[in-house]
Amino acid sequence: MRLALLLAFVAGPAVAGTHVPTFEPDPAYTKAPIAGLRSLVADPAVLVARLGPSSEVPATAERVKNAAADGLSFTNPASNWADLTINGVAIGNIGPYSTVQVSGVAAGPYVLTLTFASGYVRTFVVQ
Repeated sequence: MRLALLLAFVAGPAVAGTHVPTFEPDPAYTKAPIAGLRSLVADPAVLVARLGPSSEVPATAERVKNAAADGLSFTNPASNWADLTINGVAIGNIGPYSTVQVSGVAAGPYVLTLTFASGYVRTFVVQ
């Protein structure tokens, strides 16, 4: 019995990888133009109307592939809450490992900035 427990412990978990699963908004239940945020700073329809592809992309920004077929999708890769801005427009607060989806925006590159409570800032280009 002890040998079996020791071998199970040494072998590690049966699931490969250490990635924390993300929870994406379910389109069957989410009808808002912006989904997946803890809070919004303004009316979602007004925010979406102000968004468009960015003409200036910072060279130092981290590149992320847009997973959404229609609109914009981004997953917070950090284990902290952060304030989200898209192309300089304040959007709201995104949770750790959460996915935000913005529908009704044109295809193209978007500059997303996460500002954490510590003051640390990460910039991404989603295309």
